[in-house]
Amino acid sequence: MQSADDLRRENEALRQRIARTEADLERLERLRAELLGTVGHELRAPLIAIKGSTATVLGAAPPLDPAEMLQFFRVIDEQADRMRGLIADLLARVTSAPAAGEARGGGNPRDAPAGSRDEEHQTRILVVDDNPQTLGYVCDALSSAGYAPLATGDPGDLPELVRAKRPRLVLLAPARAAADGIQLMQRVRELSDIPVILISGYGRDDTIAQALELGAADYIAKPFSPTELTARVQAALRRLAERVPYRVGDLAIDYEQRRVTVAGRRVDLTAIEYELLRVLSTGAGRVSTVGALLRQVWGGRRAGDPKLLRAFVKRLRRKLGDDAARPAYVFTERGVGYRLAAPRDPAERPPPTRDAGAHGPGQSG
Repeated sequence: MQSADDLRRENEALRQRIARTEADLERLERLRAELLGTVGHELRAPLIAIKGSTATVLGAAPPLDPAEMLQFFRVIDEQADRMRGLIADLLARVTSAPAAGEARGGGNPRDAPAGSRDEEHQTRILVVDDNPQTLGYVCDALSSAGYAPLATGDPGDLPELVRAKRPRLVLLAPARAAADGIQLMQRVRELSDIPVILISGYGRDDTIAQALELGAADYIAKPFSPTELTARVQAALRRLAERVPYRVGDLAIDYEQRRVTVAGRRVDLTAIEYELLRVLSTGAGRVSTVGALLRQVWGGRRAGDPKLLRAFVKRLRRKLGDDAARPAYVFTERGVGYRLAAPRDPAERPPPTRDAGAHGPGQSG
């Protein structure tokens, strides 16, 4: 006959087995939900982009000009390629075993002291979110992927943190509305040279289009999985690493140094002039509309003032030694906006060879 102690031990062992089983079931449910979330949201973004582009092309009145239409066709082509890659990746994940280390133990990496030896060799990513739960979720996912997250719940800290910590990428996750993140992108000038991924629960076509138009590296709709988050971060950082200095003819832009030269001679530009040139160069070969340039360069503060843009284009051309009548660099697309010559652009004339290229006489806008 079993003693009371034996019964208690057996009951305790049974309770522990039940607890482990329940924990395993909860983990499986989380993995299932994560996979479903990944499938839904990773495929939704390119579908939204394709749908929005086709709707714009088909519904435009009057019809778009060929240059604008070509931009939308490029978006459709790029997003179709992205969908194909996502589907292949998802199929591979479904048919393969769980990756080693998928469930990691140990302490929270965010508890490590700032400036630790490991952190010095990790890529810093600034996370801005006024929701503590989402902030912790994102930071944990980044830490598990080997990044060094810098967290703040106060968007007002953003400019100082960017200057002091020099993160390689910023994740903006406003809790209230995507417009908050878009306003931050418009208002905080320190974000102009850093890839920004906007995270929001609002997956509307116009919101995504506005964020991407303002220069966001990507847009993630909530809810999202750690796998999706880290994949988007990796892709944005990879594109950043692949960015090379812009060069057409005698004009060169070194983004890392914020340095502009013409025929080897440095061109002194104001902050607005440099930002205008940078925005045009990141879309070199494509037309940037007047409205888009006003929003990206001035952050919406002078969104209704095309005369201001024309004045700065005129000043920029004068400093680059560019001729508005026969431009080598900055081209006017009448009724639409401006574009900067792409490398090996067949439309560009031979670049100026005079020594005073950076200090040539003023040209008309």
